[in-house]
Amino acid sequence: MCKEIKHLQLSQQEGLEFLDSTSQSKHEKSEVAISAIQMDNFGFKAIIESTPIGIHMYKLTAKGDLIFIYANAAADKTFDVDNQQFIGKRIEEAFPLLVHTEIPAMYREVALSGKPWSTETIEYEDGQISGVFEVRAFQVSPGTMASFFVDSTERRKIELQIANQRDFLEGVIESLTHPFYIIDANDYTIKMANKAARMSSEPENQTCFSLTHRRKIPCDGLDHPCPLAEVKRTGRPIVVEHEHYYCDGSIRYHQVHGYPIFDAEGNIIQMIEYNLDITNQRLAEQQLAEESKKASLYMDMLAHDIANQLQIISGSAELMSMAYDFHNQQQLIEQVKESVTRCKSTILQARLAE
Repeated sequence: MCKEIKHLQLSQQEGLEFLDSTSQSKHEKSEVAISAIQMDNFGFKAIIESTPIGIHMYKLTAKGDLIFIYANAAADKTFDVDNQQFIGKRIEEAFPLLVHTEIPAMYREVALSGKPWSTETIEYEDGQISGVFEVRAFQVSPGTMASFFVDSTERRKIELQIANQRDFLEGVIESLTHPFYIIDANDYTIKMANKAARMSSEPENQTCFSLTHRRKIPCDGLDHPCPLAEVKRTGRPIVVEHEHYYCDGSIRYHQVHGYPIFDAEGNIIQMIEYNLDITNQRLAEQQLAEESKKASLYMDMLAHDIANQLQIISGSAELMSMAYDFHNQQQLIEQVKESVTRCKSTILQARLAE
């Protein structure tokens, strides 16, 4: 008898006989059986029997009970169960785990009002049926509704894997101590930024040049070449150096790295940008340059002083070779000694300054 209901070939009397074992009134049993018979009159039989999507149908009785009246072959495959065991049962009896969900109430609303209803995720696990399903419910005729089921268990697993991978990637990006952005290649807006990038301002939907340079137009010129423009021009990664301006008025030097993101057609749609703060390095380089300049000047002075002393020594030695007067020789010798002493002192100062 269940098989006959499934294939929509019941007579009204046969439907009543099948439902005699239920707790429904004779009138309600008649309504359920007639609903099963009339489905074929609406031309549903060929459609729902051939569709690969699982379908359940329910009839709302005068008492408000939602009675399971039909399941197609795809429903058996979707749920991996013989749905004939549920025919003639109230929805709460057929699927007890739905009692504490919104589904029975929503199905009744669909059967009464005709307003469609859907949900993306229904998880069900009762020993017979197990999985995650998408549900679309609609009214077939006043008081009768159908629900389409799609098993999304595998897709849900994939979505969870993708979500876990996304969470992991976001965790890695958030752990970076330097600013990290993803920038739209068309309008320069920042689509994603990590915590380090948010320290100076809220970057989302700002342009990269307004956030880091307080500019109204993209960066340009030799001092601030636009990394995005270069990436779009060459299609290759780039490294440039910029001065970035912070909310507190400070200026810091950054080494800007840009990497292109391509779509399936090979077009650059976004750019990954991360900035390394090289302010301390740049300041150290500037300090080193200043110290080097001072050292160079000092060495020039030392060289000049030593050259002068050596000239004195050379001149005194030449005079000594020509002087016959002992007193004059003594004076020249004293000049040589004094110049040698000054040379030694100069060399000692140079060593202390190293």
